[in-house]
Amino acid sequence: MTCQCSKCKPGFFGHRCEFECDVGHYGYNCNETCGHCKDPIQCSTVSGTCLTGCNAGYVGRLCKEVCVFGYYGHGCIKECSKFCNKSRDCNPVSGFCNGGCRNGKKGSYCQEDRSLSGRTIEFYCFIGALGLSTIVIVVLIICIILKWSNNTHQERGHEQLRNTVDIPVAYHAGGACGEYIEFREGNTDNPYDRIQERSNVRYNK
Repeated sequence: MTCQCSKCKPGFFGHRCEFECDVGHYGYNCNETCGHCKDPIQCSTVSGTCLTGCNAGYVGRLCKEVCVFGYYGHGCIKECSKFCNKSRDCNPVSGFCNGGCRNGKKGSYCQEDRSLSGRTIEFYCFIGALGLSTIVIVVLIICIILKWSNNTHQERGHEQLRNTVDIPVAYHAGGACGEYIEFREGNTDNPYDRIQERSNVRYNK
């Protein structure tokens, strides 16, 4: 007569429950699958507990819980890089940044500074030279405008001065003969003094 078990204890299977669960399985009739144990052989066939700990990226007794956001590695104690494209968003196992790095950083962990390429340096040099040239041209234009404006004001001032000091070329001194005294350029004598002298002579006569 053959004995047959109606239900085996966790970790065993078979008609007489004579077989232990295969590696990676545990529980009643070995229906449960072990988690991410560090050593698959060290998964308890009875409870599914990982006896030597979890693989990187997982925690918990059964090693089925993924690291919380922002952490990775064994025990989920390492912080993801803040320079990931989305800060702290990395693979829970490797720590590599999901979606790449922020500007200026490179590498799997986005911790390395990104050096400027030759073309990028040339571009910035060109932009700098263009900006400097623009500034120089603007300054020259401003200087020319100021110089022209100053010359214009000086010419207007001289013109106004000439208009205020213009002297008639002749003055009627009076008298029977209707004498005129001519004022010529280059004459160093004060014309008004000469007029006064002639007037005094006539009155004295």
